[in-house]
Amino acid sequence: MAQGSRLWALLVLLCGAVAAAPAPPAAAPLLCNVSLDSPPEERWLPVLRHFDPAFLRAAVARVIDVPKWVHEVIRPIAAELELFMPQPFAGEILGLCKALGVSLGDGVLLNFAYESTAFCTSIVAQDDKGNIYHGRNLDYDFVDILSKITIDVRFIKSGQVRSVVDMAGWYSMKEQAMVVQLRRQWDFM
Repeated sequence: MAQGSRLWALLVLLCGAVAAAPAPPAAAPLLCNVSLDSPPEERWLPVLRHFDPAFLRAAVARVIDVPKWVHEVIRPIAAELELFMPQPFAGEILGLCKALGVSLGDGVLLNFAYESTAFCTSIVAQDDKGNIYHGRNLDYDFVDILSKITIDVRFIKSGQVRSVVDMAGWYSMKEQAMVVQLRRQWDFM
């Protein structure tokens, strides 16, 4: 085999090895403890201290990028938050808003952003022990933000620990509760 052919073959092998190399492992999400024994307005403050408040405010603004009139409609509803949303969720959202300096209306919109879109897919599965799992694929247009605020949360109450992967600012886990999965189809014809 000629010298040039050997070099060419070596180059092809090296390129193939680089292309086949495994991707580096993704960084594990930040592990945070949230004490459910703390007052709702305060329980997420230790988590928020891990994030730049300006980044979180910008993230909130981007996630809830809705017309101005929506903010006008939600403002009076947010003022009466506890009539529409039970404790402790209302208190947690209020604490988030105070800590970040965002309006209560924006905090409410943030927590309903998931419900207001139909761009996510999910699966419900049961293992051989009868445990049911519900997973969601977040098909949002702001993955760059979600990847920076994804956290591994250990909820602690009376010494018991429950874990969930979530996003800072979303309050979405309720143990031993029913999940309603809606199927939405788009008619593009």
